[in-house]
Amino acid sequence: MGITIVQKSNLKEKKPKAKRALVLAGGALTGAAFKIGGLKAFNDYFTNFNIVDFNIFLGISSGSLLATSLMGGLTPEEMLKSLDGSSKKFSKLEPWHFYWPNWEEFCLRPFRYAARAATWLPGLVWSLATKLPGKQNGIKDLLWQFVQHPSLSHYETLWEMLEESTLEDHPFPSLMECFPSGVFDNGPLERYLRQNIRRNRMTNNFKLAEKLGGKKLYITAMTLDGAQEVVFGPDERNDVTISKAVQASSAMPGFYKPVKIGEEYFVDGGVKHTANLDLMVDKGAKLIICYNPFRPYENKSFVDYVSKGRKTKQHSLSEEGVFAVLNQFFRTVFHTRLHAALKMYGQSPTFDGDILLIEPRADDQAFFSMNPFALGHRLHAAQLGFESVRNSIEEKYDEIKKILASYNIEMSREGVEAEYKKMRKKVDPFMLKKILEEGRRGQKKKRSGGRAMRV
Repeated sequence: MGITIVQKSNLKEKKPKAKRALVLAGGALTGAAFKIGGLKAFNDYFTNFNIVDFNIFLGISSGSLLATSLMGGLTPEEMLKSLDGSSKKFSKLEPWHFYWPNWEEFCLRPFRYAARAATWLPGLVWSLATKLPGKQNGIKDLLWQFVQHPSLSHYETLWEMLEESTLEDHPFPSLMECFPSGVFDNGPLERYLRQNIRRNRMTNNFKLAEKLGGKKLYITAMTLDGAQEVVFGPDERNDVTISKAVQASSAMPGFYKPVKIGEEYFVDGGVKHTANLDLMVDKGAKLIICYNPFRPYENKSFVDYVSKGRKTKQHSLSEEGVFAVLNQFFRTVFHTRLHAALKMYGQSPTFDGDILLIEPRADDQAFFSMNPFALGHRLHAAQLGFESVRNSIEEKYDEIKKILASYNIEMSREGVEAEYKKMRKKVDPFMLKKILEEGRRGQKKKRSGGRAMRV
């Protein structure tokens, strides 16, 4: 199922003034588009409430961009329009906003390495000349002992003194210093958000945003050198702009270079936690709706065939190559951490709120087959996200409706079904088929001597 529920409150008690929080986890590039479509579907179920009216918004990684937009009043419909360039509020998201090469490090790091390597020997000689005189007698004695009684222990002792005196403070530069800290630079994404915040006369300040809109925005990131989680928000760390916090939170290690703020470097907020449900509980939220687009894919047809002992060869993820395996691995890590937190709150004697976790169905092959970094699939990812949330909610519609009603949020199927019919008419069958088949192409190309497509 795509919906997981932790229901701990008294549903007979109406809670119209209780704090309601929306948590948007990461999901890379297609995951962000997937979430936009899903947010629209969820919003279409509401009859007396809008998804921009939550009291608290929390964004992690790519979810931080969406949480910031929602907190500022940008509806899912406008977000969808920004994907194809038809929005009058937010400019179009272009590939170069996400795929700007890390030119500075690509160009400068090799030169810096060459300069360090070229000056290493002169520096070593200078270090020997300046540091050894003070230990000259000791080295002479060790050297004489080694000449008289050459042995491994005397050699190691002599080398340790030389190393302690000079080499320890003057190591030869590692060849790894030539490589950049990330393939891409997400600085253009920060500029995109900053410019659109200014364009819509919004504020880029956490405290002022809360004062003007009455809503709280939190964004998480992790320090690279200390591996410490940092929460940006109006009553947390707020010495940086919202757009800079989004840049730090979305700096996926390896893909983007770490983001420097002051003297610290930050990376993706999803490294430490998938959704930070504990933060929302600490902030007083009673209704927490969490949207996580990354969950492991369950190849049920393959499992069924194996369990039944059939001889017909079925398609396994291992046949698609290393990227499919890594895709499944990271999805599993994010999903498992999040469900461990849900289990904890389900068993907690002190938590008396309600949590709704929205995820794709476990057998959602169409979304799993999408390359997480292929921005070209963003419109189709949004369509799949709409369908995913709509189908998941339908499985537990009555239970969800009852929970939300206790928080004075009414639901109806009419709005979402009307939008669903419109959307189905716009689906490109060829592209949808292409997306579904991407996961199978690796094996086909392997047989033909081609290169497997990344998944």
